[in-house]
Amino acid sequence: MLQTAISGTTASTISTFSSSETYDVVVEIDPETLTTVDQLGQLLIPSNYGMIRLDTVASFERTTSPVSITRENRVRVNHVTADLLPGYSASVVQNEVNAALDEYLILPDGIEIVQSGSMSDFAGYMGTLIMIVLLALFLVYAVMAAQFESLIDPLIIFATIPLLMIGVIAIHLIYGQSFSLFSIVGIVALIGVVVNNGIVLIDCINRLVRQRVPVRQACLQAAYGRLRPILMTTLTTILGLIPMAFFPGEGAEMLQPIALTFTGGILTGAFLTLLLSPVLYSIFNERREKRYDDPESLTNQLREYDGRRLMKLDDFVG
Repeated sequence: MLQTAISGTTASTISTFSSSETYDVVVEIDPETLTTVDQLGQLLIPSNYGMIRLDTVASFERTTSPVSITRENRVRVNHVTADLLPGYSASVVQNEVNAALDEYLILPDGIEIVQSGSMSDFAGYMGTLIMIVLLALFLVYAVMAAQFESLIDPLIIFATIPLLMIGVIAIHLIYGQSFSLFSIVGIVALIGVVVNNGIVLIDCINRLVRQRVPVRQACLQAAYGRLRPILMTTLTTILGLIPMAFFPGEGAEMLQPIALTFTGGILTGAFLTLLLSPVLYSIFNERREKRYDDPESLTNQLREYDGRRLMKLDDFVG
């Protein structure tokens, strides 16, 4: 009865014939008659001796408490939610919230604060994503080392990967986009594309070096020859991602960070592949020129062996 008087109770519903709408019939006391504590104490409640006033069996005190009590797994909880204002990133706001909690909030015994949202998800998956990236880099390095038969050539390609963050960070700052979990997913995908361009370039240089072209000239010739294909693939990828990265529609909040990361990273990666990789190759592989005329080198021995076999074959045919 007391709950009905203060908060109201839905006694019934009314349906209309002209429409499918329904209306609740709420029974409660006129709120204007319960404006003071004294008026609340004058409410009549039933007892074994008839109707009595509420203030004869209850006392009143002004305090603060939640309107409703919510429980999860038999534990009382209270959710405090908020949205970010335009121009603010989740990482900055998270740091401000943590600083305010540490400075102004003193928790009683048995009370615990648990934060959720994008930043907690980011922190929870960070360790897993780092392990995935490291495992992917190790597998790619192993495959390239076996393909190139060298431990230095894969490192030359990998040298461009950390520098991809220049374009990724720059486009996030220019566009005002916060770095999120989906940005890391974009970086993982971006590594594969940039490594692919580096593999094609280094393989082209190695083919020229095997033809005894000077290392520096081979680097310049390969970079010039791969300039157009790398620029074409880079531009087509960027043009395809522009609508998603800069003009997202509804429901594209998760895909926009991936597109931004890919756009900034692949643009930086194209220039690094064409400029940095040939420079590093010429520095670390200049010694290969000294083996061009070395009779003890395996390449020259194999070439001499093949030449002798061809001469014997010609004599046999002749």
